[in-house]
Amino acid sequence: MKRLLPSAALVLALAGCAASPGGADDSTEPGAVAPSGAAAIDLVGMWQVAGVDAATWLRIDETEFLLGAECGVIAGSWRAAHGLLVLGNWGSFGEGCGTEPVGWLERVAGFDSRDDGTRVLTDAAGAEVATLTPSEAPEPPADIDPSLVAVPQVTDAMREALAAPAPLAEDRTPGPGAPARWVAADTAGAAFVEFADDGSWTGSDGCNGNGGRWVADDTGTLLATSGPSTLMACDGAPVPTWMATATTAWLDGDDLVLLDRHGDELGRLTRA
Repeated sequence: MKRLLPSAALVLALAGCAASPGGADDSTEPGAVAPSGAAAIDLVGMWQVAGVDAATWLRIDETEFLLGAECGVIAGSWRAAHGLLVLGNWGSFGEGCGTEPVGWLERVAGFDSRDDGTRVLTDAAGAEVATLTPSEAPEPPADIDPSLVAVPQVTDAMREALAAPAPLAEDRTPGPGAPARWVAADTAGAAFVEFADDGSWTGSDGCNGNGGRWVADDTGTLLATSGPSTLMACDGAPVPTWMATATTAWLDGDDLVLLDRHGDELGRLTRA
């Protein structure tokens, strides 16, 4: 199983924590987002962002994104499927960036593709948050490797990695339901995930903490981003790894069952 951690190139270049380039700092509570059927691969590219307080550029590759900001460049990870989209910023380039989250990014819960080539990012209620228009590579900031802001190229391997996950069987109850804390068996509650109603999650494998953003719909699709984590050896359960790779969740009695994109079980948790 793969832990979604920042790439080495980005980690080495990080100069501080993420900051908002503008945009509102309000957030929409997660809920049943209506799937649009849009494909995750449609988001890969270089985009000009409109509809936020300060027009900027956004580069999206297979697992990570870079966002232009007055303070520098904000970095993060993203996941999408069935028209759902979650973005979480975990760092930045540029000493001027602070620690505040990017408000409009946190509001995004879905997306759709238009015939004119634009992409529309929406919140949990379906309201438009921002519009993405295809763009050329921006002028790289002085302290940024130009390759990091080059227009990403879509490959067959990328299409496979971002293919739509297997749907949940019709006889299963979609999870995770209302925000709650779930714990892994035989870890005395040390390995857990807690879904908050502001769209964030926190968790641990029993030794290493992690967290990020999450979004779900009423068909069982569950997507989460995760941030950097310590890598202490641990006898707990790899709950943060489950979160970073899960695409579907269902309720089996008192258990929350997390599945990967092939429909294979990653792990089970019990409501705390």
